[in-house]
Amino acid sequence: MFKDELHTQITVSVLITYVFFCIALIITVIIFGIDLTRLTMVVGALSVGLGFGLQHVAADFVGGLIFHKRVKTLMEDLDPGEDVLIDLNRLHIDSSMIGTLLALHTTCRKNNRCFKIMNVSEDALKVLKLSGLHNVLEIVDLKDQQSK
Repeated sequence: MFKDELHTQITVSVLITYVFFCIALIITVIIFGIDLTRLTMVVGALSVGLGFGLQHVAADFVGGLIFHKRVKTLMEDLDPGEDVLIDLNRLHIDSSMIGTLLALHTTCRKNNRCFKIMNVSEDALKVLKLSGLHNVLEIVDLKDQQSK
C-alpha cells in the first residue's frame, strides 16, 4: 500500500507502536490490580496541561505532512532533472519539518534532482546546525547568486 513512501511507513509504524504501548500499559494495570482512583485529580490536571501542549505538536505534525504532500505534488509537475528550491521564509522548523525536509531530500536524490532551501531564518539555521542538517541540505543565499 505505502510501498514507495518511506515517510508514510515511518508515521504508520510510530502510531502502531504508540497504540501497542497504550494497550500494554492498560493490561499491566489490570494484571497487577493497580488502583488508579486516587490519582484521578493528578491525571486530570496533567491531561489538561498535556492537551494544551499536544495541540501544538499535532498542528506541527499535520503542517509537516501537508507541506510534504504539496512539495511532492509540485515535484511531480517539474521537468526531469529540474532542481527543487524550497523557500523557508515563513516556516517554523520543528521535528516534523526536519523529517519532511529529509524525506524530500531523499526523494530528490532518488529522482536525480538537487534539493535546495533558501531564506533560512537565524532561528531555523540554529536548528539545522544543531541537527547537523546544514551539512546535508544545500542552503542557498539568493543575494549572493543575484550579485554574480
